[in-house]
Amino acid sequence: MKKPYSDETEQTGLENLEEMSRFTHWMYEQVQPWLGDHVMEAGAGIGTYSALAWEEGKNVTAVELSDNYYDILKKRFDGEERFESVHGSITDPKLIEELSQKGIDTIFSMNVLEHIEEDELAMKHFYDILPSGGRTIVLVPAHMFLHNSLDVALGHVRRYTTKELKKKAEDAGFRVKKVYYWNSLAIAGWYVNGNLMKKDEVNQGSARLYDKLVPLLRLIEKYFLHGVLGISAIVVAEKK
Repeated sequence: MKKPYSDETEQTGLENLEEMSRFTHWMYEQVQPWLGDHVMEAGAGIGTYSALAWEEGKNVTAVELSDNYYDILKKRFDGEERFESVHGSITDPKLIEELSQKGIDTIFSMNVLEHIEEDELAMKHFYDILPSGGRTIVLVPAHMFLHNSLDVALGHVRRYTTKELKKKAEDAGFRVKKVYYWNSLAIAGWYVNGNLMKKDEVNQGSARLYDKLVPLLRLIEKYFLHGVLGISAIVVAEKK
């Protein structure tokens, strides 16, 4: 029987991700070149990626819906300059109006839209928050054939193709600058654990091993796969 989604399952995954420093920095590098001076992370979780942007000297607005994660964000960054934690949903029009007044020039979102039924509305709200020339970078899980017991446990509504992600960005009004797949070698492990073995959480030992392999994975990704295959889909888009 598939384990239903719970905050506990997801938080354990986020905490494990924090310990995978090579992997988290590699994922952050997909966003980093496109960031401006005042960035917003939509669905910041416990602040893993917001922290990396903040450490680089960015002004950070971290938006989080979960009461639990928001409390963690507040405690983690309480009193820090250039960092603001905001509690609310990116599908809430009132919050979007408030965020549009903050001077945010870049929005990034890491594995969040797949949780949201109204993902088109979320993408449109990203557009509404940004000024002309502002950018959004969205990373989501790819390929519905990989939607399995792990996705259910994590609360994923869907997975995406690059074509679908590009269309949703364009439908929101964005001009797409780049769209690609990323992290190809994770597909096999996700498929075996979720599709075949029906597991409901990623083995911590396997995750740590994968983290150690990141230097090799980087080379394979860079020189052989060139963004044509991956467990994640990424779009970089600009407001016209």
